[in-house]
Amino acid sequence: MPRRNQGLRANVHLLPVLLAAAALGCSSSGADTSAESPSGGVSNVGGFGAAGGSGGVVSAGGSGGTVNAGGSGGVVGAGGSGGTVNAAGSGGAVNRSGGGTGGAGGALGSAGGPHAGSANAGVGGAGKGGRSSSGGGSGGAAGSANQAPDTGDLIVAPDGTDTAPGTLDAPTTLTSAVTRIGAGHTIFARDGRYAFAQQVTIERDNSGSDGNPKRLAPYASEHPVLDFSSEPYGTGSNPRGLQIDGSYWYVRGLEVTGAADNGIYVSGNGNVIEASVTHGNRDTGLQIGRASSSDADMARWPSNNLILNCESYDNYDAPPGGGENADGFAAKLTVGTGNVFRGCVSHNNIDDGWDLYTKTDTGPIGPVTIDQCISYANGTLTDGTSNANGDRNGFKLGGDDIAVAHVVTRSVAFENGKNGFTWNSNPGAIRLSNNLAFDNVEGNFKFGDNSTSTSAVFTNNVSFWTTTDDTQSDKVIGTDTPGTNAWWDDSKNTASVASTTIGVTSADFASSLAGVKVKRNADLSLDFAPFALDAGSDLVNAGVVPPGTLPFDAASYYVGAPDLGAVETH
Repeated sequence: MPRRNQGLRANVHLLPVLLAAAALGCSSSGADTSAESPSGGVSNVGGFGAAGGSGGVVSAGGSGGTVNAGGSGGVVGAGGSGGTVNAAGSGGAVNRSGGGTGGAGGALGSAGGPHAGSANAGVGGAGKGGRSSSGGGSGGAAGSANQAPDTGDLIVAPDGTDTAPGTLDAPTTLTSAVTRIGAGHTIFARDGRYAFAQQVTIERDNSGSDGNPKRLAPYASEHPVLDFSSEPYGTGSNPRGLQIDGSYWYVRGLEVTGAADNGIYVSGNGNVIEASVTHGNRDTGLQIGRASSSDADMARWPSNNLILNCESYDNYDAPPGGGENADGFAAKLTVGTGNVFRGCVSHNNIDDGWDLYTKTDTGPIGPVTIDQCISYANGTLTDGTSNANGDRNGFKLGGDDIAVAHVVTRSVAFENGKNGFTWNSNPGAIRLSNNLAFDNVEGNFKFGDNSTSTSAVFTNNVSFWTTTDDTQSDKVIGTDTPGTNAWWDDSKNTASVASTTIGVTSADFASSLAGVKVKRNADLSLDFAPFALDAGSDLVNAGVVPPGTLPFDAASYYVGAPDLGAVETH
């Protein structure tokens, strides 16, 4: 079958805006820095406030100040470059997915420095999909971003030395800093390219604690790049880039490239990786998996990790690699429970956007939650390179007929080289709710085959094609919530039909899906506006609240009856 538009979008990737905003300390919402399992287990890890004189983003008076104090006592961000920060307005309710009810921002303390303000500015709750409450208190006068960090923090730089004290005047190296930093403190990375010829490992016994993590983030608004392109490749066991075997680390705003294997590999528990970009690595960009083959018990596999507002692209296991393993994101083979991807985008990887593969040798993995993520153009790199060995799916959700009940909500797959969402032989009770797939070369949704059924549950999903050329019917064996899914069927006059009275056409969308551009909002959350329904569409209020526990608060997210597709009309 000829391949349709592969969506080469080299000019669209989100790295510049993502890292620029991350360097300023933005967090999509304080509550979002809690890793959350579908059953409600939460691991609270404090995030950073925004740069500027006050901790957390504040409005310039009036109502609707958004609180960024995250998790359990988020650390407040870097001081600004001078001037007086505006007082926060009274906090309007905001609907952010994941995480609990944000506490009051609290009065902020002294000005200046990477930790201007109180170290416990607001305590986020542990529920789901919370609303932020009141905005932060009045900010102190903004200090210089170049003031010394708190005692116990460390500064690293590309030209740092191992034995240096880790100050602004005498920075140390990243490899030295990760062994020296204490819980509750931060490694601030200065601007520039950090060249490594070997893997950087945070060992298993090098951990923070729940509510008191160890942190690694850019200094002020700078842009650190971890470049592992000098690692040996194809000569045996390939080294990774940054491997986090420790638990309760908060890593934000890194660009990681060139690793001979994974760019970032997470094997500890309760870690948060936020606003980071992995690209050009020679295996999956960011992967969750066990630290060692000796960890045979799932109880020792990584659990309750949150991957938030990250991007992964152009990862390729080039020759002598097989061109079949480099995904954007993966939580496969050996992962425990409670791992969450939220607000992430994966595109133009040689294999899959997301890979949740299982195999008989290691058995089932813990259910993974994917919420408000986008996967597109996988199977073809941004320079047009492809490999016939790549699977090319948007979201690949299983393997080897092993049942795992993953949860995928409010996500979008388009222009992938094979399927948008696929069971990949997982017969378990996967729950797909409010997802959109369009223009995926070999079909938008594929679940089940003639010999194997599935227990998948489908609610409020939409399948669509923007052209009549080379369209493919969906295969969806499982529990189809009546009247709420619009599947594509080439045999019907109206190919995508949600019920006997509702058909899906291009007029149902507020804007054309052809040539859509993926962007981020100022708070680093993904902008889903290009996928929104037209206010007059009969898909609005045509759904039902999905069954089971959701990774967001249904009562605050849905307006009236749920809409079909990935975006709720407000």
